[in-house]
Amino acid sequence: MALIRRNAKPWHVKELFGHEDFWSLDVYAKLTIRDLKAAHRKHHPREQAGGLLDEGAGDK
Repeated sequence: MALIRRNAKPWHVKELFGHEDFWSLDVYAKLTIRDLKAAHRKHHPREQAGGLLDEGAGDK
């Protein structure tokens, strides 16, 4: 879990633990609410803009 949480490539984790397919990595890839909140903070446009959306972004 720590390897994937710290951005290790799933292929490397699969090879390291000797798994035959990626479905067996499912046990290592369980998301927690903390993981989801961290991803939201990192990637959501509102978070990137410091809480302010670009006023003209949707006008085209």
